[in-house]
Amino acid sequence: MLDLRDNRRVTELPDVYLSKLTQLQTLALGGCSRLKCIPEEVGKSRSLTALDLGGCYELALDNTWSAGVFASLRTLILGSRSEALPEWLWKVATLETLDIEGCFQLTSIPDDISKLTKLTRLRLGGVFQRVPDAIGNMFELKELSFSKCEALTSLPETVGQLARGDFRENRFRDRLRVGGIDDLIPDLTDREGEQGKLTKLTLGGRLTSLPEAIGNLVTLTALSAAGCTELTRLPASLIYLRNLAELDLTGCLALSSLPDRLDLLQKLTALTLSRCEGLKRLPQSVGLLKNLQCLDVSGCTALISLPESLGQLENLEKLDLRNCDRVHWLPDSLYRLVGLKMLEVRGCSGL
Repeated sequence: MLDLRDNRRVTELPDVYLSKLTQLQTLALGGCSRLKCIPEEVGKSRSLTALDLGGCYELALDNTWSAGVFASLRTLILGSRSEALPEWLWKVATLETLDIEGCFQLTSIPDDISKLTKLTRLRLGGVFQRVPDAIGNMFELKELSFSKCEALTSLPETVGQLARGDFRENRFRDRLRVGGIDDLIPDLTDREGEQGKLTKLTLGGRLTSLPEAIGNLVTLTALSAAGCTELTRLPASLIYLRNLAELDLTGCLALSSLPDRLDLLQKLTALTLSRCEGLKRLPQSVGLLKNLQCLDVSGCTALISLPESLGQLENLEKLDLRNCDRVHWLPDSLYRLVGLKMLEVRGCSGL
């Protein structure tokens, strides 16, 4: 491994030096913000499996390498000011992980992305408003992240097709929130026993709604739309996510209501509604979430009251009501919460 990350003095890499590293497997250049060029020798390497170019904003990617490059590359992190992805990228047939969250000026994601048939982890970033329908055909995906897509306004219904991966002998694994190349190098010791299920999904951007097809992803255990400030509603199909354990809607400022039949999410242990400033009420069905351990409604400034059914949450350990200044009373049933370990009411000026 050659690790030059965060070296802001590096502007180029010497051809002669790299040509001697014939067994190099990992080249980490993330944060080399003044790096302008990389020798063609890098692309010709047959041993290189992981390349980190995140934060290399001066590096021109379009003509850096030609066809037939990176015979063994499995992990690639890109970060540039380019508005388009380079054509050579779609020819890296061995690629399993692609992280372009740092390509914050990307204006589109082409259909060609579905040519990366071995891709198992895909993290997107940019200013594009939509992603192609073809993303629903990437049946080998284990992780799909839109958390850095700040201008994203809609998701294609084809996202729901990813739930069919198990019928095609495809394998989904848990989505991991990791940052560096060390975490992105594939774990070759855990190939067997994968369940073929997508369990975690993180959304972002300017989404106003989610497709009903989200309900097809019945193996999700964690769903986050934190920071989706323009999200106005949740799909009715959300209640079909029967394995969902964590639902995080932090900062969904425009969200005004929740599905009435939340009680169908019987495996839910954490419901985070912090700073959902448009949320006016909680459905009575919240009290039927028998496994709920944490309920966070802090900063829900439009919330007027809490349902009496909260007293039925026998496993609730934390109830956060901070800064709910329109709540004027607490339900009498709260005394039945014998397992409650933390009750936060700071900033509730109406109590």
